[in-house]
Amino acid sequence: NIDIVKTWGVENENRNLISLINLSKANKDEKTLIVWPEGMIQQTNTKDLHKYKEYFNQNFSKNHLVVVGVTNPTISDNKINFYNSLVILNNNAEVVSIYNKIKLVPFGEFIPFENLLAKSGLKKITFGYGSFSSGVERKEIKVFNNLSFLPLLCYEIIYSGDLKGNSKDYNFIINVSEDGWFGDSIGPYQHLTQAVFRAVEQGVPIVRSTNKGISAYISSNGKIINSLELNKSGFIDLKLSFLKEKTLFSLLENYIFYFIIFLSIIFVIALRKFNKNG
Repeated sequence: NIDIVKTWGVENENRNLISLINLSKANKDEKTLIVWPEGMIQQTNTKDLHKYKEYFNQNFSKNHLVVVGVTNPTISDNKINFYNSLVILNNNAEVVSIYNKIKLVPFGEFIPFENLLAKSGLKKITFGYGSFSSGVERKEIKVFNNLSFLPLLCYEIIYSGDLKGNSKDYNFIINVSEDGWFGDSIGPYQHLTQAVFRAVEQGVPIVRSTNKGISAYISSNGKIINSLELNKSGFIDLKLSFLKEKTLFSLLENYIFYFIIFLSIIFVIALRKFNKNG
């Protein structure tokens, strides 16, 4: 529950990180996946996370993994690309898994027709003039005891029928988001509602961690089991076994609607022929 302007700057980042760690105290002998919101680490990218090694060593054990959003710079063909990414960190603040966000927000994370519009001084609303690059692969991330989850950053949760990943064997979805952009509007509630729809469609529970939004655990049937209300600080402690319930939609996704449209066309044609002959 941190105002966006208070996530900018090195001092704010250090203070916010300590606050998150204090909210994340877990049994050091118990395997625990800790999920932090998007936007909490603004000034540090994946190449510099090692500076937090001491913090992580003192507060987390080898049984702990931390999920957090962070910028990921990569070099390809002598060009630096920046990705908005979700990473899994161990207790040495080392990246053990990473997902680069695929669905980017226009003008929020990238500028359409950037080469043309950037010349006029137009910039995205997040840091810097340059755009984030889009990831190319949505993949499941394996964690403890062969559990795996599908990572979704921010508004990627709104895309119905686009959550296959490499397989359909993930046990749950993690959605991290910075909802402070919405302010005191209906936005955070709409964002949560979209997450409920995805849980029902895919037949999997969703763990949702947001800043200035509504963090929640949503069951595979769309029931909100536990939540933190808007503008409230705190944590949700979950001890759950994840069992995916395959749904027809998770198997066919949006093709099910194409099939319904096809059947409707056949029905209309057949009905017209029947009326004509009758």
